Amino acid sequence: MKEKFSYFDFLCNIIIGTLLLWAIMTLINELNTEIKFATDNVITDSLLLVILAFIIGHALQAKAKKTIEPALNKKYWYNSSPQQIYLIKEKSFCPKIKRDMIIGLLIAKFGFSEKDINKLNQESKEAKDLSEFCSYLCFTFLTDKGIGEKANIQNCFYYFFRGLTLSSLYSSIIFGSLFLYALITKLAIRPIELSCDFELIYPLVLAVLLFYFHYLFRDGAKLRAEAHIHEVFTSVIGYFVPYSKEKKKFGLLDLLKLLFK
Repeated sequence: MKEKFSYFDFLCNIIIGTLLLWAIMTLINELNTEIKFATDNVITDSLLLVILAFIIGHALQAKAKKTIEPALNKKYWYNSSPQQIYLIKEKSFCPKIKRDMIIGLLIAKFGFSEKDINKLNQESKEAKDLSEFCSYLCFTFLTDKGIGEKANIQNCFYYFFRGLTLSSLYSSIIFGSLFLYALITKLAIRPIELSCDFELIYPLVLAVLLFYFHYLFRDGAKLRAEAHIHEVFTSVIGYFVPYSKEKKKFGLLDLLKLLFK
């Protein structure tokens, strides 16, 4: 996926970082450490927490790009990204009628030759590179024209869910560790009178829930990645096709003539 930083991404990084920061601070408090994060000024405390959450969130995004993204590519898209297989005919990832329209536009409006486009019929490294290049070219075209907001929103949500996947996984591990710590402590103090009290239940419940959410966020990232690439090419088609009534403009009739000549 193509990274594009915005105010939305800034807020996403804070949310992602806050989740892990909350888990870390809970662990520190439960361990009864003497580390003190607060000052005497509420505004200063809030600002420091926001900055710290953003830094953690940004670090998680960098880590997620190296870990979560390759895992998504391997699980859902034949060890490739959606951009790399979207236009490959053999994969049937893009509906035929839509793919035919995209191919026509790539030839007529973006300067690709039929020889280049024919490489997209069969899967190969060259075909994947070409499909990815076409995807980024169209996305850049939409950005330069100031259109394609739907595609950009889906890209931002992919970025968000990808980071949440890793943040929830790490938070689950922290609360799982907290549960084990509480369990071992209670067994050491009262091995016979062990009871399922709040100190044991809540970290276990949070660990299980966050681990489950990690799978939900991963699937959310997958759906957003696919929605992004669908919107990119849909927006490009929508940009050219409505001009069919104007003189000397490329429209639907021109596209059909190009496809069936």
